Amino acid sequence: MEQDQLPAKEPWLAVILSHIVLPGVGQFYARAWLAGTLFLLLFLGLLLGLAWSAFSVAGRLHHVLLFTAALLVVVVLNLFHAHRSARKRNPEAAEQARRDNKDPFLAVFLTNLLPGLGHLYLCRWLLGSLLILIWLMIWFGSRMLPDDALRQTAVLLVPVFVGAVCLLAFRAAPAQRRPAPQVRILVSLLIVASGMTPHLGAMLIGDHVVASYNVPTGAMSPTIQPGDVLLGRKLDYVPQRGDVVVFVPPDAPGDLYVMRLAALGGETIEIKDGGVFIDGRRLTDGVWGRFRFVNLGKPFETWVGEGRPYTVPPGHVFVLGDCSERSRDSRFFGALPASDLIGQAYKRYWPPDRQGPVK
Repeated sequence: MEQDQLPAKEPWLAVILSHIVLPGVGQFYARAWLAGTLFLLLFLGLLLGLAWSAFSVAGRLHHVLLFTAALLVVVVLNLFHAHRSARKRNPEAAEQARRDNKDPFLAVFLTNLLPGLGHLYLCRWLLGSLLILIWLMIWFGSRMLPDDALRQTAVLLVPVFVGAVCLLAFRAAPAQRRPAPQVRILVSLLIVASGMTPHLGAMLIGDHVVASYNVPTGAMSPTIQPGDVLLGRKLDYVPQRGDVVVFVPPDAPGDLYVMRLAALGGETIEIKDGGVFIDGRRLTDGVWGRFRFVNLGKPFETWVGEGRPYTVPPGHVFVLGDCSERSRDSRFFGALPASDLIGQAYKRYWPPDRQGPVK
């Protein structure tokens, strides 16, 4: 089929598709199959590298920065290439007709960057300025809400506003350049979905897979210092002695604590002579032999102060801080239900000079 018999391609639609769906999709729309496949595979490979550097124990902050920079370069190059690929497919007459009027897909692309910007491009100055003001109020207001659940809901509604403004941008474009209604709706829905996906993905990962935690106290010094930021593994976590765990303390349900798991359900624990004893045997390996564990003057139960054995109830765990003299742990609030464990803190990624596994 000759080039002038092919349907004309919209270069800025190709850019939108490569921007809001995946790199390479705009090239597929423009029938640049090989280039689209290469951009898609390169993007996915770099994305996997970024995930590895962020979440694996071996990954470091400079790896994250390198993969992020490479991803940005690939995404930008992909957008320029998508535009060029679509433009090359068009006969000169189609390109001239496209350049003679304001481009509705460019208006929508600009709207996706900042709602109202597309209307400014279409010379709708008052409406564009008003939409930018409304967007800024919504964006900042959604992040200042005091309740986490309400804030997350508001953040998810922001892309709906962007999609609605995209429909307005299509409507404000010159009549002779407006795409079919179904195209307008489909592109706007894709923009809404692309805006929601990162937020939903971050929420799902944070709730069920991996989350970050800031340590405000020295209860786990010197292993973990105040101000350290940790990653905690949640998915399929099985408690084991010695793990550094994140949990909800029974006496402060609104907080999260980080401690070391000392005893499991059914085990008998004693703290005496500067050490921890499980079922009558003193723990000496690893941290248990390096740190001194002490009884405190105001214990949770008399057995702690007197050094008597205590059997952890089934389905519970007993946690201790490495800095025993300053840690408010199970010696104060007792054994924890295992269900209160959020996960295992396995990696420190801040500060940069102390990155690495948490042991």
